[in-house]
Amino acid sequence: MYAYFEMSMDVSWLAFRLQYQSEVMKGVILQVEQYIDTVVSALIGDSHLTDPVLRKSVRSVLHPLFYRTLRLHGGFEQDECILFSSNIIANSYKISEEKGQG
Repeated sequence: MYAYFEMSMDVSWLAFRLQYQSEVMKGVILQVEQYIDTVVSALIGDSHLTDPVLRKSVRSVLHPLFYRTLRLHGGFEQDECILFSSNIIANSYKISEEKGQG
């Protein structure tokens, strides 16, 4: 997923900026959002649907603007983004399990 974001980093930023001015860009954003939802569902499965914080956390980490922020403003390399994001997701799972919602 992050490989796709790496290839389309500048285009995705432009799409988000222009989504309210262009039906084409709005369509691109909707496709990206659907893709993210599909990946989130695959990652957390039905057993974690009762914890909305877990779902929101994972969804946020997998968002292209989060990736862009890590790369451009955080100075992370692509492999560092993957490791950092994986750690956030793993910790989100752990917190969800500790709360008894997973």
